[in-house]
Amino acid sequence: MKSGLGQRLKEVRGTRTQRDWAAELSLSLTMVGEYEKEMRVPRFDTVAFMAEKTGYSLDWIATGLGDKFGGIDQSVLTTAMTAADRIVESQAKQGKSYTREQVVAFVVDIYSSMIKEILAGKQSSVQVGPSTTGDDDDADRKESA
Repeated sequence: MKSGLGQRLKEVRGTRTQRDWAAELSLSLTMVGEYEKEMRVPRFDTVAFMAEKTGYSLDWIATGLGDKFGGIDQSVLTTAMTAADRIVESQAKQGKSYTREQVVAFVVDIYSSMIKEILAGKQSSVQVGPSTTGDDDDADRKESA
């Protein structure tokens, strides 16, 4: 049975105290505690940094699936990020906006679903077509999204 994100983050922290881990990651002690209690979702770059520092698989930290140690499937991540962008774009046209944490949660959910499908031997059902805005320039992404 897979553990929750908070439990995986505790495992990744290992024997370090929350204070030491927070300092290593340049985060507040409160934030580390909130991540481990699943009160907040860490940003993607924070989880990637944790994976880089510890050797744990980014896939496993984010989803609880696959090998604990190893790399990330970059093509699946890119597809998940693009799909999340499309959701945000679509909702923005209807006046809805999202926090950075919500967008990260979209990416994690989509990525997790795709990895589950891959591990089950299925073709991923996530399809990403051309941008509905016609603008594929990643530089235009809003930092607050």
